[in-house]
Amino acid sequence: MLRKIECLLKMKLRNYWNPDRTIKPIVLMMLSSGIRLGTWDYLKWKHITLIHSEAGGVLAAKIIVYAGDSEEYYAFISPRHIIRY
Repeated sequence: MLRKIECLLKMKLRNYWNPDRTIKPIVLMMLSSGIRLGTWDYLKWKHITLIHSEAGGVLAAKIIVYAGDSEEYYAFISPRHIIRY
């Protein structure tokens, strides 16, 4: 049963990957940070901050999720997903 669920999930992800170039970065950001689909209604560019190393490279990005709301929290994106797109 678990194998069947994994196969179905992979098929669904393939459908998200193929249709449009704008979908892939959105899906990767959601997977990397763990944010929910409803977050996109509240997210603005000012809520994303890059975290730099002392050498000047990008270590990660911090996202303020639901900024200004009582349920506000922080999420992080890995550098692999930042630099690629």
